[in-house]
Amino acid sequence: MTPLDAVIAIAALVFIAWELWFFLPRPTRAAPPEVAKALAQEFQITVRSGFAPDVIVVEPQRSVRLHVYRSETDPRSEELTFDALDIAKKLPEFETTTIEFIVAEAADYRFTCGGAEGRIVAQPGGSAARANLGRGHQKHG
Repeated sequence: MTPLDAVIAIAALVFIAWELWFFLPRPTRAAPPEVAKALAQEFQITVRSGFAPDVIVVEPQRSVRLHVYRSETDPRSEELTFDALDIAKKLPEFETTTIEFIVAEAADYRFTCGGAEGRIVAQPGGSAARANLGRGHQKHG
């Protein structure tokens, strides 16, 4: 093996090592528990003669982010209020309004908009916020 062959072999090994490092996926690490707990629980709500969905299950002491879309012009649905959380938000017609808050303890938190009523149910446990996955709104009554 000549010195030129040795340089070419070393260069090829370096290139292969770089290629593997560059193109292979990096291992992912889970977020630390304190960061995971801080991640927001997000939900879409539609206002049209009521709320869809009208019951949302969340985990207490984690941020809750509601994206509320008002799909009507009824003047009674201009404002959404959470009395227990001291929140009142104007809802423009045919627009999405984001409301963010943290519920401190497990409880039911009622929200209203005109004559419509809904509830945020705060339950402890890791699966509480996932209770809504796959559920559509069903009219009661």
